[in-house]
Amino acid sequence: MRDRLLATLQTQPSDLSDAWWHGADIETTLDVLRESLASHGLGDALPEARLRADHADELDVDEDVLREHQLAVTAVAANERLAERGDVRRFRCFDRTLAVEKGDPAWLLVTPEEHARLRAETGALHPRDAIYDAARTLADVPAIDRTPVSVETLAPWEARSRAAAALAEQRYSDALRLWPIAVRDGDHGLLAELDWIETLRRAGDREAAIARWQLTADRWLSGERAVWDTQWTRLLKLHSTLKLDDADRRARIEARLPPRR
Repeated sequence: MRDRLLATLQTQPSDLSDAWWHGADIETTLDVLRESLASHGLGDALPEARLRADHADELDVDEDVLREHQLAVTAVAANERLAERGDVRRFRCFDRTLAVEKGDPAWLLVTPEEHARLRAETGALHPRDAIYDAARTLADVPAIDRTPVSVETLAPWEARSRAAAALAEQRYSDALRLWPIAVRDGDHGLLAELDWIETLRRAGDREAAIARWQLTADRWLSGERAVWDTQWTRLLKLHSTLKLDDADRRARIEARLPPRR
């Protein structure tokens, strides 16, 4: 969808940042955002003081919420500099379907005409994103949203992104709350099912990991979903890692894979 929509414009708007960073690491955050601004000729627009102040005050804030806030603060500061230069373009916030880094909103450098066209195609923003997008100066940017994230309100792709981050940071209980929603994320949901098993294994709950592995194997073997060879292979690897005594399911899975040369 991103490529199709951007292809309708006369120019190709660039993203404020196509990188990912750990929002709690302020020095890395500043380095990434400074480099992103420099790539647009706005290297002197980094709102370092505001970013540091917000970071010192963030306490226990959801990682994705913190990174979204840092991106918005940077976009607004860049827009102030563009206005000073008499440039009509602005970084505007769009639905995540236009983002390079799927978990973050897309901030694209566009003209007013390009903004109107893309907004008509992508629809209304998430309420929090709309507040950020409406800010014209740093003073307009609200404080970080500290409202606890309700798992039930997350889209599957968002739950998968958060669960993957929790797994990488060894926050297994957080990841396990998210995988049941993440597995609904289309083809990516198959990867989430594998990560769910891995999370249980790393958390030390071998019995639950085995039960989840068997449930996943039976569902995939039923043919209700198209499964890639790489996903079958990873399921087999988990079979070995968990030291399962389940020759029947293993043989049926191996039969789904192309013969080894």
